[in-house]
Amino acid sequence: MLGYRGSGKSTVGRALAEHLGLSFVDTDGQVIAAFGGRSVTDIWAQLGEPAFREVEAEVIANVVKESGRVIALGGGSVNRSAAARAAVASCKALRVYLEAPAEVLAERIASDAKNAAERPSLTGKGSAADEVAEVLRHRERVYRSVADVVVDVSKSGIEPIVEAIVEQYEANP
Repeated sequence: MLGYRGSGKSTVGRALAEHLGLSFVDTDGQVIAAFGGRSVTDIWAQLGEPAFREVEAEVIANVVKESGRVIALGGGSVNRSAAARAAVASCKALRVYLEAPAEVLAERIASDAKNAAERPSLTGKGSAADEVAEVLRHRERVYRSVADVVVDVSKSGIEPIVEAIVEQYEANP
């Protein structure tokens, strides 16, 4: 699963994994665990984004080696790391981009109370809505280039999204 923060990668990923009888892996969780459970904000403040992205690329390279999993990737993983992008692009999997407009993503992020404490600003300027729009503009091209399937997650509930992905999964095993 690829997509911006707030697109539902973890929520949809868990539901999809359960539906397919597969295991679920959230690479953000594994990266945070590799840093001793520290928040992404703390990791970036203390060690910098490059250190985070290096560990993230290693985690992704290891996770994509095993089949039979639904994997939720960090929102910036394939954009900020050529190694992570290459690992994802070369693995035998159905790569799904969970797409939503910037306004929808900004609303979801704003409604997530733990988001502000655990996730750093990506631009350090402007409102959260402006930041989402700016960063998404840069990331969307890469998301689309890596994805096999694009699913609009802006209006549907989890079940219809999972069903849409399952249809694509069964058509492209």
